[in-house]
Amino acid sequence: ERTAVFAGIDLAVNAVTVLAQLFVLARVVERFGVATALALIPVAVGFGFLLLGVYPTLAVLVAFQVVRRAGNYAITRPAREMLYTVLPREDKYKSKNFNDTVVYRGGDAASGWVFAGLQALGLSLVAIAFVAVPIALVWAWLGVGLGRHQEALRRQQTPGLAPAGEPS
Repeated sequence: ERTAVFAGIDLAVNAVTVLAQLFVLARVVERFGVATALALIPVAVGFGFLLLGVYPTLAVLVAFQVVRRAGNYAITRPAREMLYTVLPREDKYKSKNFNDTVVYRGGDAASGWVFAGLQALGLSLVAIAFVAVPIALVWAWLGVGLGRHQEALRRQQTPGLAPAGEPS
């Protein structure tokens, strides 16, 4: 049964990822910009943790995992890659390697340590879910800041280019 649940989750993640890549990402970026695309999944994650805190059920966990994973693959990762399009080639590859290894993998490790630390302090899974909500909102705020900076650099490099969502 457990294998079937995990297989179903993976199937749903893959299907939602493909559909979101085909029909959502380009429209979000064109209409609202990279900043919104970068904030979309952190806001969904914050909402998902809030739901997990209020309704700690398997169904909520499964839905949350599907949205989070599919959103990371279909929206967050491509939007994060768009940040590099305004950088010179050398800066792009140096910063990309650092971010992909140190920041991204370091964040994975740190989140595991924080989770274990919060459990060691006696926090339940429900309490940890509530602690994660403001962290997800900080993540969204950082995404908006990075996206706005990228959009400003893009407009500097292409004079006369209108901001996302505005006619040129």
